[in-house]
Amino acid sequence: MNFDIKNIIGGSFWVTLFSLLSIPLTFFLNWLLGYFDSTGTMLGNYAILIVFINTVTTFVLFGGSSVLTNFLPKIDNNSDKGKFVFTYSIIVFIFLIIFCLLLIIFPFLSQQLLGEEIISNNFLALFFITPLIAISEIVIYSLQGIMLYKKASFLPQLRIIIIIVFILIFLLNNKRYTIENSLLLFCCFYVLTYLAVILIAKNDVPIKVGLYWNSKITSFSVYSFFNTLNTYIFTNVDKIFILYYVSLKDVGVYYLLVQLASLIRFITIKLGQILLSSFSKLIHDNDKPNVEKLYLKTTDLMILMSSFISFFLMLFSLYLPVIYGELFEGMIPIFILLIFCTNLRNIGSINSMYILANEKNRVFFISNTLSIAIQLIVTLLLIESYGLFGVVVARICSNIFSQTGLFWIVKNIGNIKIPRLYFWSQGFLIALAILTYLTHVNYIPLYLYILILFIAYWMFFKISGFSMTYFLRVIKNIKS
Repeated sequence: MNFDIKNIIGGSFWVTLFSLLSIPLTFFLNWLLGYFDSTGTMLGNYAILIVFINTVTTFVLFGGSSVLTNFLPKIDNNSDKGKFVFTYSIIVFIFLIIFCLLLIIFPFLSQQLLGEEIISNNFLALFFITPLIAISEIVIYSLQGIMLYKKASFLPQLRIIIIIVFILIFLLNNKRYTIENSLLLFCCFYVLTYLAVILIAKNDVPIKVGLYWNSKITSFSVYSFFNTLNTYIFTNVDKIFILYYVSLKDVGVYYLLVQLASLIRFITIKLGQILLSSFSKLIHDNDKPNVEKLYLKTTDLMILMSSFISFFLMLFSLYLPVIYGELFEGMIPIFILLIFCTNLRNIGSINSMYILANEKNRVFFISNTLSIAIQLIVTLLLIESYGLFGVVVARICSNIFSQTGLFWIVKNIGNIKIPRLYFWSQGFLIALAILTYLTHVNYIPLYLYILILFIAYWMFFKISGFSMTYFLRVIKNIKS
């Protein structure tokens, strides 16, 4: 058991490290896409490609990452682990064939999803990368499931580096060609990233010809599939609505704002991938004290880190048009709302992994479905009149409902209460959001706002109960 705990701590360290390193890379990638193209074409096309990739991972990867990440740690025999990965791969291959056939037979489905012009000009490129998406994701999910956290954390960051390098090369050589053919080029760059992932990790993935499956895995996978579908709707349907009701340019602007705000939860989402396998292993070993200890320590640390990133992004929002160009004039109030909206979910991924590890899929699915329904209804009611503002309001309503549901489920499973620090983080951020907007409209001078921001950092760190001694002790333990 000591080995498992040390493995979890070490994995958390590597995930956090690579996640922190990827933050400036993500900033730089978004800056490249927004700053060099005032028309918003590159941003819009990149956002559409991400929607397509998410579509593949949702409808082809049966049950998403949760299936491999949850059940591999619970299988003790290495041979059975290999057979399980092989069986899952066969199922994914069947789903992949069905997905590709649907793209060919019913092209209007993809046209409705991504736009007729985009599909007609880039259909073959999108079709070609589909199997590579599925294979590379199986590789990464398997690495997470067998607790090779270091490599599983590094490979997604390698994708960003490869894409940045090639975008820079093409922009510097022929900016006009790069913008006009951006979606095709993005597909080519992603092919390189997927091939790199597969080649680097192919020897680490446990795979053996044979079948390993049971009714428990089937039940979990079905509910996980529908939960993944809910996640897909939550993260992509707003972009699809914006493309349909507003414009491709606004899709790009909205995508970049969401990407920047998602940095708040970037580390918690990555740690969530570790925590599912970690919770699963501890629950499998009936180690309840360490399950609760791991949950409480992790949530407090994640609230602290995500809140500090949120505070920084509030200040950053004031310089949005300066950094990303004229395309983002007038977007500061919307970005402020997105920061608040995202911070509402600062420990949502941890709660989700705790629920999934306890295999409470049904109630988790119901909660997610209701929150998605709220988002869809409010979006449809507001988008035509209020545009991006209405979309963000819909996300806030959905997040409030979904996080309330997750906390209720967690409390009923393990009698774990909502961390007090969570409420402090939301209160601080609401106050800072109001101050940021007042500074934006010149009611508060910038120097006073920055002073207040530093005071907020200091006060929140004190309230959290953490200290520099604690962080130094954690780093020392990891090194040892």
